[in-house]
Amino acid sequence: MKKTISEQADYFIKEMGLEEEFELMEHIYVENFMISGSETDELAVILQRAHESLLALIWETIREEDTESPGREELEKLLYEKIPASLTDEFIYLREEQIHVLLKVMANQPLEEEELLSAHELFVKRGWVFMFTLGDQSVLIVTKEVREAVQNCLEDEQTKMLLAMVVIMRRVAWAGVNLYGVLERRQYYQMYYKYLDKHEDDNAGRLPEGYPDEALKLMMDQGLEELAEREEIFRLEGDYIIHSDLEDKSDYMLLLRTARGKEYYSPTPEEEEIYKNSLIDQQNRYYQKALRLLKQACGAWELAGNLMYEFEYKVVEEDRGWREMLDILLRQEIVFKDKPAAELFFQNLSRWTHEAKRWCNRGYSNKELELEFKERPIIPDSVIRQNSSNIKGKKIGRNDPCPCGSGKKYKKCCLGKVW
Repeated sequence: MKKTISEQADYFIKEMGLEEEFELMEHIYVENFMISGSETDELAVILQRAHESLLALIWETIREEDTESPGREELEKLLYEKIPASLTDEFIYLREEQIHVLLKVMANQPLEEEELLSAHELFVKRGWVFMFTLGDQSVLIVTKEVREAVQNCLEDEQTKMLLAMVVIMRRVAWAGVNLYGVLERRQYYQMYYKYLDKHEDDNAGRLPEGYPDEALKLMMDQGLEELAEREEIFRLEGDYIIHSDLEDKSDYMLLLRTARGKEYYSPTPEEEEIYKNSLIDQQNRYYQKALRLLKQACGAWELAGNLMYEFEYKVVEEDRGWREMLDILLRQEIVFKDKPAAELFFQNLSRWTHEAKRWCNRGYSNKELELEFKERPIIPDSVIRQNSSNIKGKKIGRNDPCPCGSGKKYKKCCLGKVW
């Protein structure tokens, strides 16, 4: 059964014997970052009642660079002006799901756990949402000043047009870096205009008729720079838009040399929808079959998902094949119940890797390029169960700190090793 985030946190705290420490941390958080007592939606009143730690957090988040922290009275005045103004400035760069969460809070609708985390991470530290506590109850409040700012943004035609532009820009940039790893801005522009052509009736992301192309290009460049500062998935270097996994210049320059002379794959709108959120099409039938078989072999579903996540990275970003996947399974001591199960897994895995789009191919799969394909891998006896027990594992993200304590990211250190 899938556990909620709070259930996982409670289990971890109990297993580590951290109940007292967690209670102390919870008390400190309530004391410093929540408003005690009766609710109000008056921003000035909330700022007067808020702890200095909360005001300092908001100021640090929304202040301009090189601006010194003023005294308490002056800080309240500045935040009263800057909190609604910061929402107006940032509104067009919010993701659709973030706007949805903010509107749910405004409507006093209950939030899912992931939405609650988003509200804490994005809204509370900007003063767009405040948390009130009375006894053991807590509630999220949007002040009337912020409500008015949100309503103005939703009604202003210019803001709606720019928001639509940014939504498309984000979609195209994310799909581009997930498909190609690194792409030139000219390819980005082509993908953007292609999207507009496909959705001409919607008029989404279009400027008024007669708007100069050069002015649109300038706005797109400025929008890209703003998104790159806010999004973790890509960055800009000169004429290139680069996936964050390519951390060094040597990484993306090597990829550019490998892909030199190849055309960019042109995704359909449906494929853009898939690849704006993922390196692969997780609904691929061979991927799904391989995942189910691997879950059966592991016994622990989280471990199977973690291994497939690692496979995705190696296939798409490093141009690996099923043989490298076999090496990882051997190191992790994963075994299948019998030879037919192992053969079926590797057959589906090899078919999926043949159909997976790769950075070195500029978004094309080996199948689309008609490259060599070996459908029936040779399976060693070492991956077939003799006497084994279920394997349990904890999912570790590729960008998480490595459990070995080296200080490096997991993907750059012990990815694929046994823990």
